[in-house]
Amino acid sequence: MGSKIAVTICSIMPVLFFSDYGGTNRLKTMKHRVDGVDKESFTYSYTLIEGDALMDMIESITYHIKIVPSADGGSVYKNRSIYHTKGDAQIAEEEIKAGKDKAKGIFKVVEAYLHANPDAYN
Repeated sequence: MGSKIAVTICSIMPVLFFSDYGGTNRLKTMKHRVDGVDKESFTYSYTLIEGDALMDMIESITYHIKIVPSADGGSVYKNRSIYHTKGDAQIAEEEIKAGKDKAKGIFKVVEAYLHANPDAYN
């Protein structure tokens, strides 16, 4: 695990979707705010503050990412998501699971790309 993270804290990053990995993507845009990066502990926190994923019932979603060593010499990616709803809105467990599954799918695509293209991050 290297410590090559170059991010400006509190930056705003728009994300545009040009394809829909799997044919079911209804999301068009997202805007993330980077809340914190700690190279020594391999943690990264950011908040989704705008976009289709908020579905008019969510104010924001905060993500806390941590990468820890695994027993086989690799790494384990841990993610905690905190949903901040508008008013007393309730989110169905199925919707949360669908969001997690979609994020996992995108992660797998990025992971495969980085394995196939190690010079992309060096």
